[in-house]
Amino acid sequence: MIKSSNVSQDVMEDFDNRYNFVINKVQEFIYKEREKQEIIANLVKSLSDLGYSTLITTSDGIMFFDSPLGIEYKIMLRMLKDKLAIKFIKIIPNNYVVSDSEKEKDIELVKDWCKDCQKVLHYLKENNIYLEPEKILNPTDNPDIIYVSFSTLPTEIKELYSKQIENKKKAIIKSKKPEQDYHQN
Repeated sequence: MIKSSNVSQDVMEDFDNRYNFVINKVQEFIYKEREKQEIIANLVKSLSDLGYSTLITTSDGIMFFDSPLGIEYKIMLRMLKDKLAIKFIKIIPNNYVVSDSEKEKDIELVKDWCKDCQKVLHYLKENNIYLEPEKILNPTDNPDIIYVSFSTLPTEIKELYSKQIENKKKAIIKSKKPEQDYHQN
């Protein structure tokens, strides 16, 4: 504050009002961030209890979870303001054409995910967090909404997913090696 005998009462009131406005906005922001972090912590816990594990949070705030269904199946989660977006995806190679039988299988997996998602929402309610789906996309109407081409993924998830694929290949090769017979002389 400026030290002066020329500061009028109006100027002081204006300063106080602006100061209080900024302080209130900062407190509101902090409160909303804490609330958001609480929701995310509860989401992570409930997904973990169902067999999903956190893979990464990208630089733009999208959380990816590994699914117990296989490394190509992921859950994408993002909180924007007061909204939560959750999407079940299957990562596919670039220019890959998904067969009708694959689509049928994946639609059934999405239905199972929807059951898990309902369990997550129930868990949140038990922890006094009330979220209701605003929009549910039905993969039966458009199965292509499930699929995400590798090239469209954020860089962080591309790198981790590539490592997962490589580790899976190594595990397959290792399991195919013939075992030595240690009982031979």
